[in-house]
Amino acid sequence: MTTQPPKNSISPEYLQLLMKFAERNIHRERLNGIYWQMLRRYVPLESIAKVDNAVIVSLACGKADDAEVQAQYVLENLLSTEDGKARFIGVDLPDSELPLANRANRNDYNGRVAYEFMPGDARDLGTIIREDADVFFISHSEPVSLKEVWKGIIAAMKPKHTKGGLLVATFHNEDEMEALRSMIGKDYAILAATRNEYAIPDPHLDNIYSHKFLLAARRL
Repeated sequence: MTTQPPKNSISPEYLQLLMKFAERNIHRERLNGIYWQMLRRYVPLESIAKVDNAVIVSLACGKADDAEVQAQYVLENLLSTEDGKARFIGVDLPDSELPLANRANRNDYNGRVAYEFMPGDARDLGTIIREDADVFFISHSEPVSLKEVWKGIIAAMKPKHTKGGLLVATFHNEDEMEALRSMIGKDYAILAATRNEYAIPDPHLDNIYSHKFLLAARRL
């Protein structure tokens, strides 16, 4: 006689799926914590202009796993009033991971952050976003292997960046950091260009963790 599972029991397959989802969330929380530490440690804000309400743009955002941390960082450090708000805009190609970014359930910090993810080529940034941005984040650039592409993206970014605004970019290696540093040129004052000591020494993450080096700059 075989014993039938209770009607409301969870199948092994569904349980495994739940465990994978929980593991992914824990992993994401860990990465976000490390990203937050990196921003707090390496990005000097004394010369960055504060604003009443901020426009944040993440270029080549992918799934935008860092979006909540980036938004929180701006809310806590770059707004001139305690009740200021932020608009977070993620931009990436339509065939990228952007649909996953749109489906994510994100913390809006009690209605203070509005998230929007827009498909398009960042080299045409002026036709994608209407307003200028106070803060640009770049987390998944490849300015060495995709040199001409990123030259075009940076050229499109500059006229959309407010004077005194902040740029924070992270990279897999120092060569990428120096390549982007060269691209932004004399239009920016470099605030930090450094190895990130919080980067995870984990072989399983080595190829996907793009925050090993950090470049912070102020728009002149």
